[in-house]
Parts: sequence; C-alpha cells; structure tokens
Amino acid sequence: MTMGDVLQERELQQGERPETRPRSLARVAGYALLGVLFVGLAGRLMDFPIGRDENLFITVSRLWGSGDIYRDFGFNHLPYLPYLLGGLYWLTGTGHLVLLGRLLVLLAWAAAITALWLIARRQRAGFPAFFTAAVLLMGNVLLLGGPGMMATNNFLPIPFALFALYFLLCGLDRERPSWTLCFVAGMMVSCAIGLKANYVFLAPFLAMATILAPAARPLRSRLVCGASRWRWAG
Repeated sequence: MTMGDVLQERELQQGERPETRPRSLARVAGYALLGVLFVGLAGRLMDFPIGRDENLFITVSRLWGSGDIYRDFGFNHLPYLPYLLGGLYWLTGTGHLVLLGRLLVLLAWAAAITALWLIARRQRAGFPAFFTAAVLLMGNVLLLGGPGMMATNNFLPIPFALFALYFLLCGLDRERPSWTLCFVAGMMVSCAIGLKANYVFLAPFLAMATILAPAARPLRSRLVCGASRWRWAG
C-alpha cells in the first residue's frame, strides 16, 4: 500500500471524502466573488448621481407629517416609501437625507440576495443555483442604472417579492399548508405593492398558489379542493 492510499483511507475514516475538498474551495471562492461584487455594487450605489425621481421621494419623505403627501406635495405614487423613509428620518433625526435613502436601497440589495439564498436552500437547489441567481441580479444592466441605485420605489419591492416567494414555498410545500406562513407571504406581497403598484401582478399568482396547495397531494385532488374553496368563497 502506497502512502497516497494510506492518506486516502485515513480521510475516509475521518468522514471526509477527497472530492468534497475542491467543491468546498469552489464554494468559498464563489462566496468571495459575490462579496467582491457586492462591495463594488455598494460603491457604485453610493457614488451614483442624484436624480429627479429620487429628489421627489426624498423631499416628500422628509416633509411627511407636515402635510398631506398627495394634496400638499403633489405626490403621485403609493405611500409606503414616504412612510418608511420618513419614519427613518424621524427616528434618526439625520440631516444626511440622500445617504440614509441610499443605505436603505443597499439594505434592500442585501435582503434580496439573502432571499435568493434562502429560496435555493429551501428548494435544495445547491450553491450553483444561488450563485447564478445572485450574479444575474447584481449584474443586471438595468438595475445597475438609476432604478437599482437611487432611493426610489423601483428596487425596494424586489426583496419583498422574493421573501413572499420564500414564505409561500415554506407554507405550501407540506401535507398540511401553514396558513401563518401564507399570511406572511401575503403581507410581503402587499408591502411590494404598497411600494410600487406594478407589483399587483403578484397577487393573483399568490392566490392561485394557495388554492392549488399543497404540492404533496395529487393535482386532481388539489384542483377539486381549490374549486370547492372558490365555490365556498363565492
């Protein structure tokens, strides 16, 4: 028996397979690359020039509480972002209005990436699926422009939508659906819609998913159960 065979046998006895070591190194390298991408994204976000839409949201958020945002300030979007950002301004008492808004967007980026990791982990998709999704998100050309860099309502709904998907998967992927988790998913969708009305398209898909649940049951049984729920609701 050669020295290499002895070392390989010792590794197997210790519960470590030789082929898992390159895989672990690749995963560490992947996380390091994602970290570098996120740092670069943060630098770009903080250095991005202020835009007209961002000026509108920050101004209305700062003046929230001193008047009606629609009647007095001419605001024409749903109110969740002025409420959220205005609440942060009130809590912190900061004068760095743009900085706090950009930090909120950066937190939304981190939350979106975390949601992708949770979804991949929940579905047992593996690290390559999460890595691909995270790179596609952080490398999206549109989101690297104003929509993903400025303190507006363009990017902030995305983490809420992704967390809604995560809680929906957790709630429905079982024999007896967890209506608590489904309720949390619905709240996440409502927050996304409250930030930007375009995300209302998520609501019917969420409703249909809850009606056709759980996934562990046969499709025919789910359809019959869903039809009976619709009949009962009507």
